[in-house]
Amino acid sequence: MGMPSVCSNLLRRKTVVTSSLHHTNLTRSLGLLGAIAIGIGSSLGLGAFVITSYAIQNVAGPSFVISVIIAGVANLLAGLAYAENSARLPRAGSAYFYTYVALGELCGFVVGWHLLLENVIAAAIAAKAWSQYVNFITNGTISSAFQLHQMTIASRENSIFVETPDIIALLIALVVSCLSFARAKYTVIVSMVLVLLNGLIIMCFVCIGYLHVDHNNWTGGLGFFAHGFSGVLYGAALLMPVFSGNETITVAVEETREPSKTTPTAIMYSICVCSIVYFCIATSATLALPMSPSMHITDLPDMLDALHIYGASSVIAVGGLIGLIASLLGQICGIPRLLYAMSVDKLMFDRFSHITPKGGLKPYGAIIAGMFVSVISVFVKLEALLQIVSIGTLIAYTMVSISVICFRYQPDTDCLGLYIEYRDIDEDSVLNHMNLFHTSQLNGSSQSSTNSSARDFYYELQNQTEKCRDSQDNEHTHSRQGLQSIRGLPSKISNTANGSVTSLLTTPLSDLSTPSRTSWLRTAIGLIVFILISILLCTLMKISELFKSVNSWLILLILFIVLVALVVSIAVVASQAQHRTKLHFRLPYVPCIPMMSIFINIFLIAALPSEAWIRFAVWTVLGLFMYCAYGYRSSQMSRCTDNAVILSEMAD
Repeated sequence: MGMPSVCSNLLRRKTVVTSSLHHTNLTRSLGLLGAIAIGIGSSLGLGAFVITSYAIQNVAGPSFVISVIIAGVANLLAGLAYAENSARLPRAGSAYFYTYVALGELCGFVVGWHLLLENVIAAAIAAKAWSQYVNFITNGTISSAFQLHQMTIASRENSIFVETPDIIALLIALVVSCLSFARAKYTVIVSMVLVLLNGLIIMCFVCIGYLHVDHNNWTGGLGFFAHGFSGVLYGAALLMPVFSGNETITVAVEETREPSKTTPTAIMYSICVCSIVYFCIATSATLALPMSPSMHITDLPDMLDALHIYGASSVIAVGGLIGLIASLLGQICGIPRLLYAMSVDKLMFDRFSHITPKGGLKPYGAIIAGMFVSVISVFVKLEALLQIVSIGTLIAYTMVSISVICFRYQPDTDCLGLYIEYRDIDEDSVLNHMNLFHTSQLNGSSQSSTNSSARDFYYELQNQTEKCRDSQDNEHTHSRQGLQSIRGLPSKISNTANGSVTSLLTTPLSDLSTPSRTSWLRTAIGLIVFILISILLCTLMKISELFKSVNSWLILLILFIVLVALVVSIAVVASQAQHRTKLHFRLPYVPCIPMMSIFINIFLIAALPSEAWIRFAVWTVLGLFMYCAYGYRSSQMSRCTDNAVILSEMAD
């Protein structure tokens, strides 16, 4: 096999059959409240009880309030991209699946591979933080009892490994892994209860903080920007994987009822709720507590102890236990569903895609997730895990925004996914409604005539639908013509359960003809230039200390040129033709919003420490080895390609 063939296989995109997007082997048991619960539950406990206190103390200081705003904007932009893609492609896999369809197999595998580790790390952080909260409530009694019967692990001072294994973290990780074996509707009920209790306790903390506000805490001591603007960006980057649960919601889309309507709505509600909660926690904590280098705060109860409110600190610690269980459950439950999506595509082992007779996932994925989470939480320090989290989520968010642009501007993606004109129509339902329609219109005509007319209508509609499916280039146009040519269509057929949430805001420059290969080439060039310039700008900011001896006017000139180039690249992409396919949810102002999301995500990636980049490099190498050893040859698209070659040779 030659190098061109290998490169072609690495870039092969997953073929999506629109009619199959309605069907799944999993049981659809999640409603809107359930989807919101798993999104908020998987993120709020970690963000409120772990990330917030760590970022305020070690990363950003009082300026963490700005970090919350930046993370909120970044998550909103990424959430809009997730909403459109989930409405277009309601399949399990989330960012992995969208990237696979838009950018090819290798990119999709890398994204899915990093999201697996991201979920494992987030779950391990939740388990270790839960152990710390138990130690706080018991004054270290349980931890000391375990340490008496443990051997100390030889480790250096700056090692990522703990001196003594964290048995409490191991136990809670195993218990929650067993809970994740249950069907989705039961885990959702548990998440709802935990989220409600967690929310009440967070409200108590916020109220206590606002009752002890001192505005001097933002101006005195180390100042508002205690760690500089780089600390603000790093704090925002830390919040990204635990801000809104975008991945958790979309990875469970095949278990959601009316996914094209429910999933985008759940994403927006989750982002709004988490934004408000994080902003309230950040403002109350930073205004109530003075920042000083000598102060050592590891969690929210420590903040209340510093304010000498000891009774409330125990209540907040109980809330931390509740919230972290919800986060641990949500993160662990996301891993088997991502493994399922990759296994269906044959990029992971087939065992992960096995379904129970009741429509649930078999526990193989949950067992693997529990094993990895348990091992990491037992031996790795919490601070080390916090330093390497976020990069996988930021890369996934970037790829999702890129995939939105690809779906809009690629010439062969006009009717890719569940567009509004597409309908899966049941023959009996059509005949029944046409019987009623013709009976009311024909005033006493015979039943046999009605049945004949109804059946003729059905076959005419079926022919139009088949034409829509068979035509790749003009599928959208045919579907409009086919439906408009048939009058008297009952309202039940035109109104699906998925509903319709279309964009009211459009970009005038892109309201042109159908995209062509030439317009797509210009779009791709503009997008690549935009990404490269964004990376260049981040690089200049990372090495800004080298410009201390350079005149300020030269720095301003370089920044001006870079910003002009960014605006020009956006204008080039926006001026190209894009598909106007009516989806159940459309992202407004494409390409401006997804390109803004890409820009912010790149900045946040650049703000991460070197440990995160080392983790990214090592895990990517392991993933490429896994892909070459198994995924490349066993891929479902590889089998489709081989069959196409055989058919082509037979035709010749």
